[in-house]
Amino acid sequence: MGAKINQLLQQWPSGSVATLRWLNSRGVDHRLADKYVQSGWLERLGHGAYKRAGATVDWAGAVHALQSQLALAVHPGGITAIELRGYTHYLSLGSRKVVLFGNPGTKLPAWFQAHAWSRPVTLVTTGVFVGPEKTTSKLPVDGFNLDVATLERAAFEIMYLVPKR
Repeated sequence: MGAKINQLLQQWPSGSVATLRWLNSRGVDHRLADKYVQSGWLERLGHGAYKRAGATVDWAGAVHALQSQLALAVHPGGITAIELRGYTHYLSLGSRKVVLFGNPGTKLPAWFQAHAWSRPVTLVTTGVFVGPEKTTSKLPVDGFNLDVATLERAAFEIMYLVPKR
C-alpha cells in the first residue's frame, strides 16, 4: 500500500482535485481510496472527489480536474477570462464571481457545486458559441494550464450575459 500511495502522490498535481475516474486510471478503486482517507492520506471533497490531506484546493484546481479528468467542456469565460488574461486592471477592485461557460446540458458535479471556493463560481450553459472553431486557449492559472476563453470569445460571452445579468 505504501508504494502505491507514494506513486499516486508523485503523479498528483499539488492543489488539484483527484476524481475517482482519475484514481481508477491509476489503479485506485473506491475501496482503496476509502482506506487512504481512513489512513489520513486523502480527504474527501464529496462523492467521487478527493484532495491530498492538508492541501488547499481552490477553483482553478477543481476546474483543472473537470477539464482534464472528467473531460467536461467547461472553461472560464466572460469577465473571468478577461481578468485571467490580465486586462481588468482598470475595472473595479475586489474579487468577483468566476464565470464558467459550458455547452447546453452541461452539469457540474455535486462535489464542485457544494464546495465553498475562495470565489463564488457560476456556470452558464449556452449553445450560442458551439461550433468547430477553437475559441479557447491554454492559460496558466494558479499553476494549472486551463482552457480559457480567448479575448474575442470572452467579449462575446460578456455581451451574451448583458441582457440576462
